[in-house]
Amino acid sequence: MSHPTVRPWDDDDRRAVAALITAGRSASEIAGAFGISRNAVIGRIHRNTTLRAALQARGPFIRIVDVPPVKPQPKAAVAIATIAVWPRAKNRPGEKEPPTMPDPPPPLADMRRVPLLDLRRAWCKWPIDEDKAVIGHFIFCGRDTGGPSYCNEHDRIKVAR
Repeated sequence: MSHPTVRPWDDDDRRAVAALITAGRSASEIAGAFGISRNAVIGRIHRNTTLRAALQARGPFIRIVDVPPVKPQPKAAVAIATIAVWPRAKNRPGEKEPPTMPDPPPPLADMRRVPLLDLRRAWCKWPIDEDKAVIGHFIFCGRDTGGPSYCNEHDRIKVAR
């Protein structure tokens, strides 16, 4: 696929485009006259202060078209459909139980409830609560982990299996 060679506009081209703009021509019509795309014309006009001033002096591009009045259509009756949903059997033969999410663990007694800025490296980083008065807005578990990011209880539930 060959692309046409893009050449910069000289002063004659700019004057011709300015004349087309003031005559009320659209970007598509200007593009057709120069053999380039509409978007190329728009880009060149907006990058050139003289052409942009001619466009702004012309005012908004409004094309008035006679449109016949539309006759109001009578409102159609709306039918309401009733959908019957049959209850599904709990388990079909050979079908596994759907997976369920584990229950959230009860609050642990030895949680520190630490804000983000006070969290240390070997403390559990499991978000427990949100507090708008604390910088970072979150409160973390803060139990000792011995290295990993979460304590044993939160490590167990971090991924639903």
